[in-house]
Amino acid sequence: MYRYLGRRRLVVALVAGLVLLGPASTEAAGMKWSVAQIDRQTSANDSPDIYALSCPAATLCVGGDNEGNILTSTNPGGGRDAWSSTKVDVGNGGLPWINGMSCPSTSLCVGVDQAGDALTSTNPTGGVRAWTRAVVSAGTPLTAVACPSTSACVAVSRGARAFSTTSPAGGTAGWTGQTIDPAGVLIAVSCPTTAFCAAADEQGNVLTSRGPSGPWSRTHLTSRALMAISCSSASVCVAADDNGSVWSSASPTTGAASWKRTALTSAGTRAVDCEDPSFCATGNSGIQYSLNPDAGSHWVDGSPPGLPWEPNAISCVGTSFCAAAGSGDISVSSSPTTGGWSTPAQVDGTPILYGVSCPRANRCYAGDDSGHILVSSDPAGGASTWTAPGSVSGRTGTGFYGLACPTISLCVAGRDDDQIGSSGIGGYGGFTTNAGGSIGGWQLIPLLRGPDPIVHGFFDAGCAGKNLCAITWDGGGLSISTTPTKLKSWRKIASKGQHRGVYCARHGRCVAPGGSCPVRAFCAVLSTVGDGTGDGKLSVSTNPSRGAKSWRTLTIDSGHTLTAISCPSAKQCFAVDTAGRILASSKPAAASSWRVVKAVPEALEAISCPSSSLCVAVGENGTAVAGSTGG
Repeated sequence: MYRYLGRRRLVVALVAGLVLLGPASTEAAGMKWSVAQIDRQTSANDSPDIYALSCPAATLCVGGDNEGNILTSTNPGGGRDAWSSTKVDVGNGGLPWINGMSCPSTSLCVGVDQAGDALTSTNPTGGVRAWTRAVVSAGTPLTAVACPSTSACVAVSRGARAFSTTSPAGGTAGWTGQTIDPAGVLIAVSCPTTAFCAAADEQGNVLTSRGPSGPWSRTHLTSRALMAISCSSASVCVAADDNGSVWSSASPTTGAASWKRTALTSAGTRAVDCEDPSFCATGNSGIQYSLNPDAGSHWVDGSPPGLPWEPNAISCVGTSFCAAAGSGDISVSSSPTTGGWSTPAQVDGTPILYGVSCPRANRCYAGDDSGHILVSSDPAGGASTWTAPGSVSGRTGTGFYGLACPTISLCVAGRDDDQIGSSGIGGYGGFTTNAGGSIGGWQLIPLLRGPDPIVHGFFDAGCAGKNLCAITWDGGGLSISTTPTKLKSWRKIASKGQHRGVYCARHGRCVAPGGSCPVRAFCAVLSTVGDGTGDGKLSVSTNPSRGAKSWRTLTIDSGHTLTAISCPSAKQCFAVDTAGRILASSKPAAASSWRVVKAVPEALEAISCPSSSLCVAVGENGTAVAGSTGG
């Protein structure tokens, strides 16, 4: 499985080829598939950074982050539960970074990304299927976008070009480009009306035009890089630089002398929004605002509590509402002209589910990288059927990596814990006899010991019944136990003479964390175990207890990274990969029999199929994909 190494996150470059539109649901073996975000717990790991934000009304804000997620809320100040996150920007060569967002109305939003594409929706809260992609500046990042109306948008690129369209939802063909800033790197753009636009670059220049299609003229202001610009009209513009200064003008087209510099802080100002001639807000080390922005010097600190906090984006609705976004956080104000900002609340950054295990059809458990266990007695019933009884102490780095529950009264997992690397101990697993109860019931299993232990990432767990469990660590090594609830019974073993990551007892089934051995006469495991790489290969054996020579390797997912496999029987297997695909086969040993039966935008990390009538896969963004033969 793809896993964290210690506490360092492995960045998965999503493979080009997935379309932006939601994939069509495909049935396999009579299964119908459903997708739900089951894990909305607060992530204990680093949150994505929200770099784009647009609020066309106080009842709708739309943002984008550096992991390709679109965030939406109809109650922006309502905290985490009021926001939804959808992985939209995928399949763009591994550049899922949304740099800008502009929503001229609640029925149109346009975002731009690091791949040079525009992401457009006429129903921004409608999920992944509501967004489409247009290639605008292929291979060159688009840094910002401004739409003064639903029939006009302009985007700027790091390649010194501006692109305009009169049909934002019309696809690639509607966009035309021109070079407006030779040798410049355009960073920001603002168009308060269809008759005026202003852009800013890293060379300290402001460029203005009489509309999105140009022509453009240039004014040099400073040797510092300009990071943001916003204009409430053709006669009030404010730009911000990387040294904490703002530049204001009541006549932005009449040359450098008409611009006034005001030093606010020593930190770079990343965001500015001027939605009214008498109000502007900026974000650097907090939030500053001005009730007379064209005068240049009247700026007030209106920072919310909970600093240090550096907003990356600000969006206001006149003078009645503002929202600011930072590192996964949102702060709002319904009285921005007097401050009144709320404490930043984390709305972005959901845990990654790295383990799932269903000991029976009406009981499934899932574990994430932030120490939460989720439980469901109806795993195909949607998000509302999953609950989280708690988390493991809430410490950063305390996560579950792999999960194996041979019965409803025993679960075993690989664990990443703050104590990893402490004197005398090098790594942990964990077990509980009550996974559906208090999270405090989990006990640590010290697996690797030594005076100078190596920090190991534990990648998966597996059980062949309640009397044989194993946890896989770096390189495919195994720690096993025949009495998993007794700490001293766990021992490290070598896989000499056997397929890496597999252990076969003298009698009974073999165990293969991250693989699947439903019967003694059949096992299927990934050809790479625990090293964070993959080549779409699978190893199978119809006599695994005979050792390494009894295994055969085949490619079932060329060009992709397989993360897990589950076989309810020797004649039915399901596998998942980091491209968000579920593959199935009724002849697992035949490469040609494998086919994709479901695809989602999120990378999938684990799968459990207790029978041929139920499978549950989990992965990024707290996502669960359930396949069921039920109604």
